[in-house]
Amino acid sequence: MISIVTISDLHGRNLRSPFADILIAAGDMTHHGLEGEFIKLNDWFGEQPQETKLYVPGNHDILAYKNPDLVREILTNATMLIDEEITVNGVRMYGSPWVPSDNADWAFPLMYGTGKAREKRQAIPEGLDILITHGPPYGIGDKDHKTGQNLGCGHLINRLREMQQKPKFHVFGHIHEGARLTDRYGIYFLNAAVCDNHDRVTRSPIVIERAWDGNWSAPADK
Repeated sequence: MISIVTISDLHGRNLRSPFADILIAAGDMTHHGLEGEFIKLNDWFGEQPQETKLYVPGNHDILAYKNPDLVREILTNATMLIDEEITVNGVRMYGSPWVPSDNADWAFPLMYGTGKAREKRQAIPEGLDILITHGPPYGIGDKDHKTGQNLGCGHLINRLREMQQKPKFHVFGHIHEGARLTDRYGIYFLNAAVCDNHDRVTRSPIVIERAWDGNWSAPADK
């Protein structure tokens, strides 16, 4: 059996993840995206019990956007994915950090109307086991708790709908208090954010498992 622990939006807080074969961190693991925070994040990755650690940056992780080469040098204990695919223990995964935004202070802003948004989403390959993005697709785990608005990406949900071979799981964060688990279109959507809107750790990481026969088990919310 292969086990994978998923986490997002730790914002520099400390948390001991449960044992698994693979750790997926889906962005905003720092709060201000400073070099010192990435050094601490690398230490945190090194303290976690998984053999493989994968990291997809988020909108708070500024240095990963401005100087990804430096962040790759710092993160000796994890592999950073920016529009990249990786296969680990037969599990095929793809990571993309972009989020819809016109905020110039954010990392990886995906501004609509430029053609870039659709281009980035169309680049997501078919047949994945796990898709990792920082932000959610529109209408799934993306509801703002104050306004009730859906803040997810329309291009992303369109891409997922049109796929002939959809990912088995879609891991994301960004909307801290969005719905945790959603089963739709034949995909399990996991909002792995662990902090609430005050950046307090209030949720546990979500663990998914694949049996040796290739069958995946549905995750349980905690």
